[in-house]
Amino acid sequence: MSGGGGAGLMRETKWLRFEEQAGGMSNVQIVCPECGSEYGHIREVFTRMGEDAAEAVVYKGTVARGTVEGERRSAVAVVFDGECGHAWELRIQQHKGTNWIDVGPA
Repeated sequence: MSGGGGAGLMRETKWLRFEEQAGGMSNVQIVCPECGSEYGHIREVFTRMGEDAAEAVVYKGTVARGTVEGERRSAVAVVFDGECGHAWELRIQQHKGTNWIDVGPA
């Protein structure tokens, strides 16, 4: 995806920037949740295991590392190292058939 340069409307959360494009599409940029820096690099991707042995799985292409407290199903974790010196983890967590994204410390 190409960043910036579009003439779209920008919206922002603490760790995401949305740039709306023509036709209802949007670019989403992940930024440092501490300082808002847009310069970060993916360090690693892994599975955080859920608490229910019957529902928790290791997602293909990842290894199990750590757990997700209070969740039955596993989560995919993507760890970023920011050029700002901060590190953070983006998690994709399934809950009752829906998928949620959250960010926390790495």
